[in-house]
Amino acid sequence: MSPTSNNVRLLENYAGLQELRINELRSLIDKLGEYEVSEWYKLNKTQPGFECLHIALARRQGQNIYIDGKYLGLLLDWVFYGSDVTLILGKEDYVYMQKKVEEMIDWLFSVSGVEREG
Repeated sequence: MSPTSNNVRLLENYAGLQELRINELRSLIDKLGEYEVSEWYKLNKTQPGFECLHIALARRQGQNIYIDGKYLGLLLDWVFYGSDVTLILGKEDYVYMQKKVEEMIDWLFSVSGVEREG
């Protein structure tokens, strides 16, 4: 099975459970915008929180994720637990990666970390 068709299969399986959540987040993104939210945090000299990360991840859902040039997989979902975020990725099968919220924010807003299929 090619990586593209495997990604499609993983997304279809997962998207069935996430449709309402995705629509709500996309509506919020359309209303506020990811980068406008991040600029607000910079102007007010506060640390971006999980809300900012949540918007950034929603914009990247369904895209290939890379950290430090290493391919991690297709971003399917994420779970927040305290100060940690766990990414649920598709790479042949489901894989997980856990990081501190602050680390993930720094990574997402300092590098693109994303490659669109096309």
